[in-house]
Amino acid sequence: MIFVKEINWYPIKGCAPYSRNTDWLVVDDGGIWGNRWWVIVDGEGRMVNQKTVRKMCLVSPSLLGGTLCVECKEGEAIERAYVPVGADLREEIQVSFRGTILPGLIEKGSVSEMLSNFLCGKYRLVQLAEPRMAKTGTAQRRGDDSHPFLFISEGSLEDLNTRLETPVRMDAFRPTIVLSGCEPYEEDLLDEFQIGKVLFEGQTLCVRCNVPGIDQKTGLSRERGDGIHPFDTLQTYRRTSKGPVLGRNANHLTCGVIQEGDSLIVQKRREGVLDLESMV
Repeated sequence: MIFVKEINWYPIKGCAPYSRNTDWLVVDDGGIWGNRWWVIVDGEGRMVNQKTVRKMCLVSPSLLGGTLCVECKEGEAIERAYVPVGADLREEIQVSFRGTILPGLIEKGSVSEMLSNFLCGKYRLVQLAEPRMAKTGTAQRRGDDSHPFLFISEGSLEDLNTRLETPVRMDAFRPTIVLSGCEPYEEDLLDEFQIGKVLFEGQTLCVRCNVPGIDQKTGLSRERGDGIHPFDTLQTYRRTSKGPVLGRNANHLTCGVIQEGDSLIVQKRREGVLDLESMV
């Protein structure tokens, strides 16, 4: 039986997941409630991520009532800033987001100064003002790359780790939902499925970059090479023309609540030999 092993959501895109323990999430028309509502931008208004700013993985957000708490932690040093959600009198900004321009609101107070000091540059925290349409399907959301959900199975990670000298943790791949009870890469085959009351439609496979080589607990990056770095190792057996793949993107067709331990009911499964190239 396939079931939900772990749930993650990311209030600030590119940063650590929600830092308070949670075993459930709310799925509404816009995707996961609270997921990637904020982004960090540089002095030119361009969204940044761990590809260029590795220490973003050490920025941990949490939502406490009507307040976003942002925590920067390196070693024993911890600094926090608090941002009222939906505060008035915020300055508007146009955010450059993967080739598109999105309206946003710059958060006031000490949070941008804290992030600039911690990340060693001029950075600002911005709440994206409006959701945008998905490339595929009908879901709307604010800051997701292409689809609001990313599924990875424990079996897929375990198989990858048999090929690595030093195992990598699941958090390096930043899934929203981790599956258990299935074969390695079985998530690739799930075209239509249901968890709780939420119906999903499988979309593309997730093309990987260098971020999985960053230790999400320290911000340090692995050396490159097959058997050492996840990217290079995946290239040996999960290669496509766009890059190596791990995990299945998905859109939701209905709303509801998903909890850890929920069963996944398969409604349509891809059969035959899987062509990775056709799914990116």
